[in-house]
Amino acid sequence: MVLCSGMNATPIVWLEGSWSTNVLPSAVGIEVGGGEMLTVLERGTALPATSSCRVTTTADFQTVINVRVFYGEFRQTQRNTLVDGVLLPKISRRKKGEVDLKLELTVDVDGQVTLRAEEVNSDVAWKVHVFRQRISK
Repeated sequence: MVLCSGMNATPIVWLEGSWSTNVLPSAVGIEVGGGEMLTVLERGTALPATSSCRVTTTADFQTVINVRVFYGEFRQTQRNTLVDGVLLPKISRRKKGEVDLKLELTVDVDGQVTLRAEEVNSDVAWKVHVFRQRISK
């Protein structure tokens, strides 16, 4: 696979002997502190695509985390489009910053977004969550 794009051009991808425009039209990411979007998948990424990030708790003894997924090009999530959100319960009760969570986002060729999550160094993991809204071009 070869990814080709030029300045101000629509990215195109060479897949299995033909050109395809099955790429993310906008970045996909999660909301972090202060309402900012942490980009997990960049705009122009060939689909299907999977990428992960690590996050931590923001309050002492936090046992639930709300993961909200957005797509768009702005740093502030309020200017982007909300895909959906999910609550992840049963996080270890520790001081803020001591819990390490790995979040993995996948977008398929139809724009369907899924999330896998796990607490690193623990037995806590969450099954795949399929979000209702798809990424659209």
